[in-house]
Amino acid sequence: MDSLITAAARALAAGDPLGALKRVALRDDAPALALRGIAMAQLGDLDRALAGLYRHGRRRLLASALVHSVAWATGALEIYLVLHWLGTPASLGTALIIESFAGGVKFASFMVPASLGALEGGYVAFFEAFGLTATAGLSFVLVRRLREMVWAGLGFLALGVSRRAHGAPRTDEPAA
Repeated sequence: MDSLITAAARALAAGDPLGALKRVALRDDAPALALRGIAMAQLGDLDRALAGLYRHGRRRLLASALVHSVAWATGALEIYLVLHWLGTPASLGTALIIESFAGGVKFASFMVPASLGALEGGYVAFFEAFGLTATAGLSFVLVRRLREMVWAGLGFLALGVSRRAHGAPRTDEPAA
C-alpha cells in the first residue's frame, strides 16, 4: 500500500482529519478519495460540535473568554508593575497595548522554542515605539523570563514530589 495512504489512515485513526487531508488532498485514486470523504465527515462532526457549543454552551464559552481576558490583563499588569519597580513611568494603557503586540510576536514566532530572541526583540521594539527605553524593554523581558523559569522549576519539583508520593519508579532505576 502507498505510504501516503497509510499515513493518512493512521492520521484518521489518531483523530487528525487535517493531517489526513494534507496527505491525500491532491490525489484522485480510490483509496485517497475514500480517506478524503472520511476526513471531511470527521471535520463535519467537529463543526457540529462547535455549533452546539455556541448554541447551548454560551455560559461556558463566555466564562472561558472572561478567564482568557483576565489572564491577558494580568500580563499587562505585570508589565505595568515591573516598569514601575524599574523606575520607568508608563500608563496601564501602554502596558495593555505592549502586551497585545507581544501576543502577536508569540503567535508569529511559534516555531522558535520559547520564542527565544524573537520575544526579546519584539519587546525592545515595542518599548521604543512607545517612547520607553530599549533597556527597560530588555529588563522587563529578563524579569518575565526569570518568573517563567521559577514557575517551571516549581512545577518540575512538584511533579517529582508527586511521583515519589505515588510510588512511581524512577527513570534511572530498572523496572521490575
